[in-house]
Amino acid sequence: MKYLLILSLSFFHLLPVKKDKIKTRFIGKWQTELENKKVVLTFDSEAYAYLKINGETKGGKEFLIKKRKASMTYEVNSKTKPIQVDLIITMKDNNKQKRILCIAEFIDKKSMKFVFGDSGTRPKNFNSKKAVIFKRVR
Repeated sequence: MKYLLILSLSFFHLLPVKKDKIKTRFIGKWQTELENKKVVLTFDSEAYAYLKINGETKGGKEFLIKKRKASMTYEVNSKTKPIQVDLIITMKDNNKQKRILCIAEFIDKKSMKFVFGDSGTRPKNFNSKKAVIFKRVR
């Protein structure tokens, strides 16, 4: 019985893992304009997010917030409608996190609607003045 269990567990890793196609659609660089500023939002395959506003990049594996090291990752919940996207800023010195709660909806392969949440509140729809259209640039 013990050998049967070991044998079955050894074959478990050979089973195909179904990837979430919606989550993988986020990977890449997305660009828009907010308040007359060029904004580039990048989602990488390692779950790091980068936000570049007028040439200044925040996010990724390591960046500074008030001289303190931080990182920014993202999580996508594609089971909800609209899609929930969390941008997670983690302070490296104490592991405290702040989540920017967002929503997204793909218009087509090269564009998506996106709303950044305020004060820990996730937007409910795209009827806000804060809704933007991001275009895929890469």
